[in-house]
Amino acid sequence: MIEIDGVELRTAAQWEKKHRHVKKGQLGNGVERTWRSPNGNTTAMFYNIEQTRPWAKKDVEAVNRRRRADAKAKREADECGRIEGAARAEQHRKDLLDCWGAHIDEETLQEGRRDHTAYQWCDLGFVPIAEARWRLTRYGGNSAWYYCSPWDVRYDPDRAKELLETGPREYDRLPDGRPYDGRPWWQA
Repeated sequence: MIEIDGVELRTAAQWEKKHRHVKKGQLGNGVERTWRSPNGNTTAMFYNIEQTRPWAKKDVEAVNRRRRADAKAKREADECGRIEGAARAEQHRKDLLDCWGAHIDEETLQEGRRDHTAYQWCDLGFVPIAEARWRLTRYGGNSAWYYCSPWDVRYDPDRAKELLETGPREYDRLPDGRPYDGRPWWQA
């Protein structure tokens, strides 16, 4: 909005926000102003209130139809996104099963926690790989456990069974580099 001789002038878009249209015969007859902006020179046409008319009922209905259509498109896009997200999650689950090369029961996949301790992975028939990224999680007192993700294990039921029976040897190192101290190897 600009003011010239005490008269407020607005652009066509600014008048639309005030629920007024610039009259058809007045579209090129406004006051043109140019100013510098960060993007270079900007030019706009400004109109006074006599060059506009209030919205008619059909204009209000058109705006309402457009708003309803936009709201419906947004709802449909949200629903489409939700469906696509569910499909991606299902594909991710299938990819994990393909990667592991074994059937894992649905309860294990759906329990919400994707990271498990080494013992839990071995119990499922998986063996943590040598380059596994371990995350130490403490639970009150002095209880702490190492967790790794599904991408840090491979399916090897025979080796998993062997590890559950024997565990690591004293010369092995724990995931954080400390020497093995004889406690169960899946606990810190």
